[in-house]
Amino acid sequence: MKTTKRLLLALVLLVLAGYTLFTTKRVRHLEARLTRLELALRPAAPLAYAFDDSFMQYFGQQGVDAVNRALRSGATAPDEIVREAARELKLR
Repeated sequence: MKTTKRLLLALVLLVLAGYTLFTTKRVRHLEARLTRLELALRPAAPLAYAFDDSFMQYFGQQGVDAVNRALRSGATAPDEIVREAARELKLR
């Protein structure tokens, strides 16, 4: 009877240990997934920009407004901003 109880206790401990290892592995997997998601959703740093005199002389306030609208539309890469502004100013 003692041996049976000891074997049963050992079996229960093994099952609990396996469950603990599985759960720990699953939690780490979910944490890694969440970390990747957090990195993907991290807000971008604020963008500061200015227009020099040559830009203002050539494009004027219309160019400034076109760039501002391109930035507000969600363009983030410099080539996207230029493409959006050029499309609005009808430049090629």
